[in-house]
Amino acid sequence: MNALEVPLIAAVNGAAYGAALDLVCLCDIRLAAPQASFGAPFVKIGIAPGDGAAWFLARAVGEQAAAEMLFTGQPIDAQRAKDIGLIARLVAADHLLAEAQALAQQIAANAPLAVGLTKRLLRAGRHQDLATHLRLCASYQALLHGTQDHAEAITAFFEKRPAIFKGE
Repeated sequence: MNALEVPLIAAVNGAAYGAALDLVCLCDIRLAAPQASFGAPFVKIGIAPGDGAAWFLARAVGEQAAAEMLFTGQPIDAQRAKDIGLIARLVAADHLLAEAQALAQQIAANAPLAVGLTKRLLRAGRHQDLATHLRLCASYQALLHGTQDHAEAITAFFEKRPAIFKGE
């Protein structure tokens, strides 16, 4: 899942513990209902985090918040998850899936190649210095300037209409 070039959106409306928390952390954008809860209870059952929990969680919430969750094994509620950056926003349970679908549609309306390379940049930035990252940004931008989707965006702008992207 981490290698997918399409954005992943989580909509959590319950408990996300252990491996389920790992799956949530793999998502690029995370929404949750107020009754959702999140936990990494590995130490409570005498094991260390599995499936990359320490790696993904620390990148999602920072090392200190991840350490607290992982060392105590105590779950957190949705408000605390929002406060530490685990989720982007709280959404009422009866609107959660519709909100996630609307977000997905908003993303899907953009140029697919640009969205995919933007996701690559986000992932690459985790382990690159700024100079290397800026060179990669420039390379991707040069590549995308030559696409039909970019030409369509420019034409649509001047024609004052929404662009119709084809991923080309």
